[in-house]
Amino acid sequence: MAPSAPKSGPSSSPRTSEQSPHPSCTSIIEDQGVYDSSCGYCASKSNTSRAHGMQAHAMSVETYQRLLDRGWRRSGRWMYRPELSNTCCPAFTIRLDVAKFVPSKTQKKVVKKWCAYLDGHLDDDGNKIKDETDEEEDDGKKKTNALGKQGKDTVNAMGSDTEKKKTKPPVPREFEIKESRASFDKTEFLLWKKYQASVHGDDETSLTENAYRRFLVDTPLKPTKHAVACELDGHEKGWIAWDGYPDCLRAGTGGDASTGGDDEEKHEETVSPAPPLGFGSFHHQYLVDGRLVAVGVVDVLPKCLSSKYFFYDPKFKWASLGKLSALREIEWVKRAAAATASSTTPHTTASQNQSQQMQLKYLYLGYYIHDCPKMRYKAEYVPSELKCPVTGLWTTLTSDVGARIKHATFAPLRDANDPDVLAVIAARRRRDDAGDREKEKETTKNRTGDDTVDKEKASATKDQTDEIVVGLAFGGALVSVAPFAECRNSLPKNFAKSARKKMVTWKNAVGPAGNGIVYLMDLDAVDPTVWGGGGHEHAG
Repeated sequence: MAPSAPKSGPSSSPRTSEQSPHPSCTSIIEDQGVYDSSCGYCASKSNTSRAHGMQAHAMSVETYQRLLDRGWRRSGRWMYRPELSNTCCPAFTIRLDVAKFVPSKTQKKVVKKWCAYLDGHLDDDGNKIKDETDEEEDDGKKKTNALGKQGKDTVNAMGSDTEKKKTKPPVPREFEIKESRASFDKTEFLLWKKYQASVHGDDETSLTENAYRRFLVDTPLKPTKHAVACELDGHEKGWIAWDGYPDCLRAGTGGDASTGGDDEEKHEETVSPAPPLGFGSFHHQYLVDGRLVAVGVVDVLPKCLSSKYFFYDPKFKWASLGKLSALREIEWVKRAAAATASSTTPHTTASQNQSQQMQLKYLYLGYYIHDCPKMRYKAEYVPSELKCPVTGLWTTLTSDVGARIKHATFAPLRDANDPDVLAVIAARRRRDDAGDREKEKETTKNRTGDDTVDKEKASATKDQTDEIVVGLAFGGALVSVAPFAECRNSLPKNFAKSARKKMVTWKNAVGPAGNGIVYLMDLDAVDPTVWGGGGHEHAG
């Protein structure tokens, strides 16, 4: 179901125009909970892969950036996050700071070979093209060998044919990368179909236009050309509890963590100016002399270019276009960073001007599974980082880190006594101590008879699901958007209880990003018997 969206929605947190821009759109999702499936990486025959999924009807680029940093990823409008500590092949989010990247010899060879093709020295199969000079030199050698020494003298005396004829230079090719908003293109679809069948061995009957649209054209991301809020690195938290690592490393540990509680830590943000074509979902068409040879499907977000999928003409397998595309995307991020470096917005404060380096600067390469041969190439873009789901810290992918997660093992990417981890723990404990002192002052200030009793009762009955913004949908449209606390009494008791349980799991999965999301409840899917014959009027 895809209900129409309200004209306005909640922001992810109270802000003023001096602090940062308002959210670029209202994010609306339909939670599908945790599910098991077969694994495409280890080819297991049973449902050994576990993930949390949700259908996104609309999403701001700011919210999706936060979800990416919490291990989520999208396929069309479907969003999912592997349950890393409870799945067969733990997949870690991987990214590259493009300013630190230095190409390897192998990567330089890929570029050199592609340039040779563009200069006209190679054909479409990657074979060297012999020009007339080469052919004539070969002919001269054959004549010399056939005539012997006397013949050789005769040829030298007469002059070679090469000297008499003009050589034909190689014909260069024109290479272009065209950027456009994600939309259906027939030529792209036919290339994708050809690629999937040839490279991945997919059944051609399953490669339909609808399948292509759902996978690579449909997107919940709402485009914008305006500056957006961007959370600074180092302020994200982990989400998986692990023995020996304190709870303060994780989000959702303030208050009642069992109810998906969210601590009220203020997230330090800067402003990310939009690149020339804005933020959102794009297709990059790779064209040679106007012919489509490859397509890169990407998302442009506040911090990064997120590489979603890449497909190419199988005839060009020799060119390593997948590696070439990653190198081109690195250059794209560098250019975008340069284009926005001098940008200013009315929302930028003096302290934010000092944090320009936190703007768009990364290439996100999707997931990394250490034991998966198809993914190992991502480690070649040095220095890549993996997101540690226990500490919340980005960790450089080294051989030592790889050893921690080999053989499909899940483990924290850093030791509990790592200096960076200890520094984070100390900072958060200082913040928590300061917060406790403020709460004590507030309690002392309000300790006045009945007023204190009322506050204690409110605190005892409140849980964090009350603050989740819920959208009640009926007949394909939103009929109500309000915090759960305001609408749950209008829902059947058993339904509200079940919904609350699902929301707890969902809030733990999305973390602080959930503050900017409308949690959709489809009343059309509710069993009519739970309404006790009262109909849907109770949900209004």
